[in-house]
Amino acid sequence: MVTVGQKIFFVEASWHRRNDRGLIPATVILVGRVNYEVQDDTAAWRTITFRRATNLDVSGGQCDGHYYRAYLTKQDYLDEQERKALCLAIRQTTQGPRLDKLTLDGLRQIAVILKEGEDNDYGSA
Repeated sequence: MVTVGQKIFFVEASWHRRNDRGLIPATVILVGRVNYEVQDDTAAWRTITFRRATNLDVSGGQCDGHYYRAYLTKQDYLDEQERKALCLAIRQTTQGPRLDKLTLDGLRQIAVILKEGEDNDYGSA
């Protein structure tokens, strides 16, 4: 839940920027039914409106060529970065000749984890 005055963070999520500035602190200044607006703590002139459901900015990069993603806490951002790194590592391990180097026990453990993800509704998140 987002509230007025809450400190959040956002990153530039544009493909060509690759988060050059890292996490940018911001303060929520307005909360609506669908969107919320934040003011950049590092550049007071910049306000960005995010959708509450997706935490993506409303403009979609139409204004300045960049789009932004909001995170309610630093830990949310770090968790997403870790998840991406783990997914990449698993993809690299399970594709091609590296798959042959895994032991039978290792393959069984991966199969159990994959099955667990399929059984959960949130496994694809």
